[in-house]
Amino acid sequence: MSKDVLLDVSDLTKSYSGVTVLDNVSFAVDSASILGLIGENGAGKSTLIKCINGVTVPDRGTLFFDGKPYHPSIRNALGSGIVTIPQEFNLADTLSIRENIFLGRELKHGGFLNHTAMRKETERLMSELHCDLSPDQPVSALSIAQKQMVEIARAINRECRLLIMDEPTTVLNPPEVLNLFRIMRKSLTRRKSPAV
Repeated sequence: MSKDVLLDVSDLTKSYSGVTVLDNVSFAVDSASILGLIGENGAGKSTLIKCINGVTVPDRGTLFFDGKPYHPSIRNALGSGIVTIPQEFNLADTLSIRENIFLGRELKHGGFLNHTAMRKETERLMSELHCDLSPDQPVSALSIAQKQMVEIARAINRECRLLIMDEPTTVLNPPEVLNLFRIMRKSLTRRKSPAV
C-alpha cells in the first residue's frame, strides 16, 4: 500500500436477503484526490458509502484508513475524519448557516457560546468556498447549491480527512456542477482531503 493512500478497500461484499449488492469491491483513495463512483441506480454506490461510514456492516472485506486497519462504525468514521454528505442534506432549516456549521461543536468562551468566534469562522469557511452568504442567514432561504456549500463548510469545520458525497450533482444545474467541482478541487486538494 502506497503511503499516499488514505483509504484502501479490499474485497468488500454486502448482500441483502440473498441479493449481492457489493461483490468483492476493491479500490484505493489517495490523499488530495477526487474519486467519482459511477453506476446505475441500484448498482450499490450508496451501500458502499454506508459500508465505509459505518451505517451498514459489510459481510466481508478489509478496509485500511491511513495505513491502519479500519473497522467501519459511525463512531470510527467520525473519529477518523470521514464525513459523509448524504443525497438529502442533514441541515436544520430553522437554524442559521452558522448554527448549522457548529451544531454539536459550538465554540465557547467562559462557559458561554462564543457567537463572535463562530460568526468569524463561518465567514472564513464560506469565503474559502467562494460563497458570499451571511453567517446569520437561515438555511431555509438557501438554494440547493448553497445548502451543499454549507454541508461542505460543515465537513471542513469537522476536520474532515475524507469527504464522501452521495449523488452531489443530481439536483444542480450545469453551472452549479462546474462550480462545485472547482471548489472541491481547490479547497479539498489544498487541505489534502480526498473526496469520493
